[in-house]
Amino acid sequence: MQTRRLLGAAAAALISVPLFGAEASAASRGAFIWDGEYWGFTYDAFEQGLTAGGATKVDRAPALPSDLLAYNLVIVVLPKVAPSSAESSTLASFVQGGGALVLVSDMQGYAPEPSPIFNALLPGLGVEARFAPGAVYSCGDTSAIEAHPLTAGLTAFHFAAPDYVVPGAATTPLVSTGDGNLFVAVEKNVVLLGDSNPINTFVCAPAEVNAPFFADLPAFACDVDGDGAMNASCDGSDPDDLDPSLTAPGGEGGSGAGGEGSGAAGGSSNQAGAPPNGESGESDGCYVASGATSLSKLLWLSTALFAIRLRRRSAGCRQK
Repeated sequence: MQTRRLLGAAAAALISVPLFGAEASAASRGAFIWDGEYWGFTYDAFEQGLTAGGATKVDRAPALPSDLLAYNLVIVVLPKVAPSSAESSTLASFVQGGGALVLVSDMQGYAPEPSPIFNALLPGLGVEARFAPGAVYSCGDTSAIEAHPLTAGLTAFHFAAPDYVVPGAATTPLVSTGDGNLFVAVEKNVVLLGDSNPINTFVCAPAEVNAPFFADLPAFACDVDGDGAMNASCDGSDPDDLDPSLTAPGGEGGSGAGGEGSGAAGGSSNQAGAPPNGESGESDGCYVASGATSLSKLLWLSTALFAIRLRRRSAGCRQK
């Protein structure tokens, strides 16, 4: 009877442990547009594309919320003033926590120019790339597009007057002008977009041409490293969404479902009652463990407390 009570208590504790599961993930899959509100720019098509790509909600405001827990994608568009220290810290914490950040600059006509503001912010985000003054190309399309999950479905990219992107060693080029000037790039989970015209519908009406890019952004926020394993914000268990070699707790590599030894996520033979990541445990029914999940070690430790009590109080188990 005592054993049953202990097992029941362990199960209740497991259920009560907060997880990045369906409810938490749904709440964190939103997109927020921090809008500098220049010249009455509108972003209707962009917002619709984000929703089509999987964003559970899209909010837009001229002020950055202090709490970004509802979002895994933040787009900063043409800031009129430099972020405060608190706002910079909020963005840095968001990026360090795995959120996808898009910085949208532009070439001319803004006071202050957005590129110096972003360039002052980028070091604190751990990004080597920088914006540089660009040129006016008028509204048109470029086909100089690199293959990447963020450019999936694009056959052309509509733009007008971009700032250029000066890449760092870890920067991945995405889109360049016809004469070879890079203006869209990504570094880790930060996207640098040197032109606001590709996303606003006020000047160049890019909606039809650039729609795949709009929809690709929420997918990128779910799988930054492109390994096919979703991060916690999208109901996945990728333990490091900046490292494509890690796809599940305790596993490496694989097709995104998890490598060998990754537990249920990889279809391995990790049995109930075995602690995660290959740690040894008893299999005689006197050991209670949660198995491998996201936050597997946390869950295993929580149930291990009950296992210890079970061992001490169950005379049958002590005699084995």
